[in-house]
Amino acid sequence: MSPLRIPNSVPSLAHQRRNRVVLGVLSLVALGLALALILVLTLSSGTTGSISVTGSGTATATPNTASFQVTVQTIMPTAVGGLSANNKKVATLEAALEKDGIKKKDLQTSGFNEYQNTNDQGVVTGYTVQDTLNVTVHSISGVGRALDISANVAGNSVQLSDVSFSFSNQGSLLKIAREKAVANALRQARQLASASGASLNGVLRITDQENVNNSPSPIAYTQFTTARALSGSTSVPVQAGTQSVSVQVSVEFSLHS
Repeated sequence: MSPLRIPNSVPSLAHQRRNRVVLGVLSLVALGLALALILVLTLSSGTTGSISVTGSGTATATPNTASFQVTVQTIMPTAVGGLSANNKKVATLEAALEKDGIKKKDLQTSGFNEYQNTNDQGVVTGYTVQDTLNVTVHSISGVGRALDISANVAGNSVQLSDVSFSFSNQGSLLKIAREKAVANALRQARQLASASGASLNGVLRITDQENVNNSPSPIAYTQFTTARALSGSTSVPVQAGTQSVSVQVSVEFSLHS
């Protein structure tokens, strides 16, 4: 009786190795074809390089917010007396401004001083107390009235200074300035591309660079040293004028011939 033979259905080790080699070669061929296709598509698109330009845009409007500083000063024989009297003046001033519609959050102490006064012989003759309040007004029409109130309430020792104007929300102005800056960059890029015999293909990169001058600069204002300087005037005349927000954008465009 002959022995039972089982058919050998498992490939030999050499056969498996040949299969791996064939698969590897096919993979390399497929990769090469894919790269060649990408190269053909790139060349057919005519892409020849890129160009970078900087565009600028400016939006101008009338500021809707103003701020100023009011310094209340008291001179008394004693430090305690001077501090107490000055505190009362400041409290009265704050109450008057709040009554006129200025919110408490728009009143901020920005400076305080108390020092000795001496004569030529170095003898102490009294004490000076100064308290500086920064006032923000969100309606330009109310700025003059707030200045009047500050001078009349604080008395002859008041000092008003540093009136400045700003925008409460620059978002809409920035949008306009950015749109102008991008349009400006596009015009420049088209001119340069046309001069070189190419044309724009698309935007590769864009960077927004807000101008450091986007915050309105303070506007100098006459300093009033006494309430009498305002006597006879119903309201201090205040003109907000116009101020600008500027933006620069750097844009890189791809080119094709």
